[in-house]
Amino acid sequence: MNLQALVDEITEMVCEQLGANGLSALSAPGVAPVLVVLGEGRRGLDHLGSQARAATAGGERVALVPSATSAAAELQRIVEMDRGVTVLETPPPWSTLVEHCRVLVVPNLSLNELAAISLLLTPTRASAAVQAALLEGRPVLLGSDEISFLSVHAARFPRALMETVRAYVEKVTSMGARLLEGQLIPEELVASRSPGTEPGRVSRGREVLTRDDVVTLLRSGARSIEVAVGTIVTPLAREVAQSTGVEIVTQGGSPG
Repeated sequence: MNLQALVDEITEMVCEQLGANGLSALSAPGVAPVLVVLGEGRRGLDHLGSQARAATAGGERVALVPSATSAAAELQRIVEMDRGVTVLETPPPWSTLVEHCRVLVVPNLSLNELAAISLLLTPTRASAAVQAALLEGRPVLLGSDEISFLSVHAARFPRALMETVRAYVEKVTSMGARLLEGQLIPEELVASRSPGTEPGRVSRGREVLTRDDVVTLLRSGARSIEVAVGTIVTPLAREVAQSTGVEIVTQGGSPG
């Protein structure tokens, strides 16, 4: 490896590490990404893989924030299956994360978290993320498998308990969140994607375009990438774009 190639690799690594605070990992060119925050529920995680694929199949990237009880092996398996998924072990402030996302998904909301959200409490990552997303006006999709299980087997539980659960559900939905069966979330992610956003087109500002970003957009079918004025395009990103015939264009300007 010659000196220039080494410099280019180091530049790429530095730009990717800008995601240490979560922002680079979130901001792929194109529509804003999907933020998935795992809850504490025991049901719903079996749909996590299909939810991630539904997002990345459309050219979006997924930022995945584990919970305190998440299984590391399961998360690693999902990341290995789909390079469009980035795990944020130590997320930045929730207000920053939700500002850079298109939609928030909690695939396995627990009953305790449902109650906390309805009372504006934030004891877990998921409940804190939901509150921040609702305040920011972002769509929120909550996997309700655990709550649905209670409803299906309502006869087993005290009537007062079920009435309380229903009150929590009504309060959370009135705040703007949607509770869905986990298996329905992939379909909702596809349906909620803006029909006017084409692969490779920027919908908001972006500071850095890296090699991985170009590769991700190539897989989504993009033949040109439009970036905001002032965007840093790494040498390796430009090299991949040139070698594959992808044009990088500055918004309101000419090819970059």
